[in-house]
Amino acid sequence: MFISKEHELAYKLLQNTDYENAVRKYSDCIKANPNAPELYSERGVAYIHLKEKDKSLADFDKSVELQPDYAYRYASRGHAKDFFGDIDGAIFDYETAAELDPNDAIVYNNLGLLLEKKGNMMTAKQHYDRSDELRKQEENLQQIVEDIERGPLDDAEIQSNITGSVEEISDEKSTSGELKKIFTEKNQWKEFLRFIKNGFRIK
Repeated sequence: MFISKEHELAYKLLQNTDYENAVRKYSDCIKANPNAPELYSERGVAYIHLKEKDKSLADFDKSVELQPDYAYRYASRGHAKDFFGDIDGAIFDYETAAELDPNDAIVYNNLGLLLEKKGNMMTAKQHYDRSDELRKQEENLQQIVEDIERGPLDDAEIQSNITGSVEEISDEKSTSGELKKIFTEKNQWKEFLRFIKNGFRIK
């Protein structure tokens, strides 16, 4: 999670709301690791709390520049733009995040909130509905994990319980869609079952 001890210290300062010292510590980290997008993104959060608009957005811009294919970078910048009153810019960034990761419930929820601010209630509702759908899928996946952890179950019981948990999952491009494929295709199911029996280790 942390790229150095200094990064961990900076993060703790941020979590403890010591934003000025967090900025200083992140700045030291950036000097040592100038190509680490997470450092800019996290310092950008500190600048949000310090109401330093230009510095915050500059950091989020840098994090996007360094990691342009990572949805979270756009979502983070979208949050900053919303905070500083740029609703249209925030919508653009959240839409980009949704394109890069179409399975992030929070992104769709935040898009709904922004579109509602703009008075676009119909599109906002579509995003809220998508967010609810994704959250339901996440709950199904959590149920799968709980079913497995409860064990010990035999192969038939595990397959029955887990298959029931993914009955309503239909998005084949989603993570949960891939899981549904595992639970319905015999050979993939056997591989997954072997993975479980090995203590979630590939042998």
